[in-house]
Amino acid sequence: MKTHTLCLLNLVACCAVHAAPYPEALNDAAIKVERLDSILDHSLIVGNGDINALVWNERGATTLMLTKNDVWDARLLTRNDPPLPTLKRIKELGAEGGAVGATRHGFIFPEGYVFSGTDSYHAKPYPCPILCGKLILGDQNSSWHRIRAQGTHNDLDTQDGLAVMRIEGKTEASNGYAYGPMDLSTDQYSKLTIKLSGTENARFYIDVMGADNGILFKTDWQETPTKETVFTYDLPKGQVIGRLILYTWTEDGKRAENRFHDLSLSGTGGRKDIEFSNAQAVSGRLDIAKAVATIDGESAITVRALADRNVFLIRSGQSVKLVSSNSLDVPEAAGGVKDGVRFLHKTIPGDPDWKGMEFAVAVVEKGDLKAVAIVTSVA
Repeated sequence: MKTHTLCLLNLVACCAVHAAPYPEALNDAAIKVERLDSILDHSLIVGNGDINALVWNERGATTLMLTKNDVWDARLLTRNDPPLPTLKRIKELGAEGGAVGATRHGFIFPEGYVFSGTDSYHAKPYPCPILCGKLILGDQNSSWHRIRAQGTHNDLDTQDGLAVMRIEGKTEASNGYAYGPMDLSTDQYSKLTIKLSGTENARFYIDVMGADNGILFKTDWQETPTKETVFTYDLPKGQVIGRLILYTWTEDGKRAENRFHDLSLSGTGGRKDIEFSNAQAVSGRLDIAKAVATIDGESAITVRALADRNVFLIRSGQSVKLVSSNSLDVPEAAGGVKDGVRFLHKTIPGDPDWKGMEFAVAVVEKGDLKAVAIVTSVA
């Protein structure tokens, strides 16, 4: 394992660099993202045609969501599907102009056939691609991130301790922002206090979520006061707070604002203020010529996918964590560290027509270089 690791890093270091034509045009075509704070809306994608990574900043840490084109759960359980249609039956339906009830989800049923249950395509989430894992560089901190965006305009602007949440769009549209992760006992922090004001067409809603992501407390939709008003809520005892979620609603579709002047938890553990100040904005740039993503910050991070092998090469002085991405229908990945190599290994079960597959992700470090390899059992 150590020999393979050294060979991999030496090969990476010795790769020849070839100049690309039209350097100025390629430089001008670079993709720039001013804020890498959302995997869906504000992120960079890096890949070589087989392995891919979405790169963004999650709770203050540069994060890569790893995928590979042939990592699929290809099961298709057809035991509940109706019989295949016959040419005779198709001609009969054609002559009748298409009998009502003879088709469902694209199936053509024999005459008198009663279909019950769910067909193979709708019964399970598979066949579908499977995420290989998540790579986190550095430490994650508690922060605000958007979880709902029903408006045509959705934002949370935080300046000087004041948070202004805005929404505009359809009537009764809402958006939401969550703060976490947290790990606070309601026995020590039994009260939630909020001071807010807003526009006449706004409403607010607060959820206090538990460590298991269940709802511990909710306010339901409340009219937003136009003048600063303090609301205090008692929280249920014996629970652990995992997240706080704030929602804003527009009654008429026009731009609505909730201005959050203060948000805190208090009790026998004292007072804990929930900060509204913005985390440092992190921007990114994708160099088209070199296929390198650069993430700005206190120390720049570069990410590239090597063209001739399924390896990401990352330059960063931060610590690295490899996290499995789990789903209900696939067994959890095995993971660990062996000879200094972090790894994940997952087996995707098969069906009578498909034998299943396996994949592995491995991460090795040398100085500020990290090499991330993804391999599969598919030939």
